[in-house]
Amino acid sequence: MSTDFPDAPFNRTHAFDWLDQWYPVGFVKDFDPAAPHRFVLLGIPLVIWHQPAPSSDQHHSSSSSSSSSSSGSWRVFADVCPHRLVPLSEGRITPGGLLECPYHGWAFNGQGGCEIIPQEGHHATPRACATAYPCVVRQGLLFVKPAALPKRPVASDDSSSSSSAGAGVHADAGGSTVDAAGLPLVPEFDDPAWLVQDTWRDVPYDWASLMENVLDASHVPFTHHKSISSRDSVGAYDMRLTRQVSGAGFRGAWATGPRAGALGPQATEFVAPCLMRHTIDAQLRGYESMVVVYAVPIAPGKCRLLNRNAFKFTGQGWAAKLPALLMKAAPGWAIHLGTQVPLEDDQIFLHYGEAEFVAAAGKGKSAAQAYYMPSKADTYVVAFRSWIRHHGNGGPFGDVGRPEYRAHLQPRLSHPQLLDRYSQHTANCAQCQAALKQVTAGRRLLGWAAGLCCGAALLTAAAAVAALAAASTVAGGSSTAAAAAPAAAGIGSKAASLLLAGAAAAANAVLPLPGGPDALLLQPEAVAGLLAGAGLRVGGWAAAAAAAWLLRGALTGLEGAFHTGSYPPPRNKGP
Repeated sequence: MSTDFPDAPFNRTHAFDWLDQWYPVGFVKDFDPAAPHRFVLLGIPLVIWHQPAPSSDQHHSSSSSSSSSSSGSWRVFADVCPHRLVPLSEGRITPGGLLECPYHGWAFNGQGGCEIIPQEGHHATPRACATAYPCVVRQGLLFVKPAALPKRPVASDDSSSSSSAGAGVHADAGGSTVDAAGLPLVPEFDDPAWLVQDTWRDVPYDWASLMENVLDASHVPFTHHKSISSRDSVGAYDMRLTRQVSGAGFRGAWATGPRAGALGPQATEFVAPCLMRHTIDAQLRGYESMVVVYAVPIAPGKCRLLNRNAFKFTGQGWAAKLPALLMKAAPGWAIHLGTQVPLEDDQIFLHYGEAEFVAAAGKGKSAAQAYYMPSKADTYVVAFRSWIRHHGNGGPFGDVGRPEYRAHLQPRLSHPQLLDRYSQHTANCAQCQAALKQVTAGRRLLGWAAGLCCGAALLTAAAAVAALAAASTVAGGSSTAAAAAPAAAGIGSKAASLLLAGAAAAANAVLPLPGGPDALLLQPEAVAGLLAGAGLRVGGWAAAAAAAWLLRGALTGLEGAFHTGSYPPPRNKGP
């Protein structure tokens, strides 16, 4: 069986231009369409926002806006207002579908044209325009090309239009007018039979470190021991290239495959500059699987990891249908949380190891000199470093050994900073933000429920004790009255009776008594039955309080999982 991929043309040039490439900046379902989002791509601050589809009363011709669909279009601008250079991502999307600057209220349409200057002024000029970038949605991803589009000012007699002709050239969710040649797509994902689970994270290490890591299969049994793999699954790492390194990337095959061959051979492809995929066919397991990773360069020492784990179940029985049903039923936030642990398995040492590599590069060492890679297991890493050196112009930010590169690196981060899930994912994920709000609300509600149940248990117990004490007072008062003066005995007995009546009424309010509260007045011995019933009710309330508290504790732990990871990693916990 061949583990190579079918031949396909590559739309690449020999002179690699990092700014003339398409990069996925995120999964559309993880962006909140009601708010603008900031993202930095190749050091360029961008604002990502969703322009709603024009309403019928705006009188726009459907043919004048090829980018607009029934749900609107995604837009990408430079995150800077041309007026006073503040970030547009701090602004808002107006009810009219414009991106409004938070500083002075300048508002821009989907093409970047300035439509509103509240302070008055000449807006029909390129200087008043926001800088727009081409973007397109494909396979659930928003792709951006960081090559600015020409500025298109709004004509003075067309200032009311927020979706003028030519919008699709700038930001087309449908892609009908955007030149989308060279999009790094996975053709299989156009087949609905493939089920895809997505996750992402902004990681504190370079694009190259991420790509090296995901190309390297031999680290998995050790780094991800107890999370997604095991040290006992080490096999032969007989990797080889099936297509040599070129400007387009390279391809390879691993004859043995993961888990010591238990899954079958694995094919690997690197599509320059940011796509990597591993594929295993259905020969041994009855289903195909694929791991896809996009490494999106943000800045020196930082990138966005977009991960897609895909499966195609080929059987007809429940053995094939059940996994598919479970995958479809899993909420996105649960998938995101579940994949953070393996992402964190290597986050700490990749961040620290990268600093050592940059230091070695600063001393003039190449990757071949800095690394010692004698095994075939490193075949893909060697090929990737060869691509960077001979085709990638040293990387998106140039040679990492340059002082300018090192000057822009972030400082060495602590373990808590490296495991900060909230800032690296949750804060910018619409699915996880919504889930976190629900979890927090549930935790608070269960806390109140536990408190109320405890209060009910205490009230029940107090009422029963009060009834018992009052009945004892009546009994004691009667015997005392027999030996005392009639008037005194009468007064004591009356007070005791009133006390018992009040206690009985309180007990009946909490514990309904057979015969009502008078049963305790007429039959003091009925207190024993009251206590037995009270014990059951107190136990029930206490059990409910304990259950609510335990559930609250579980939600507290889940809430914390949205904020931070744990240390040490699973591999260092026991054998």
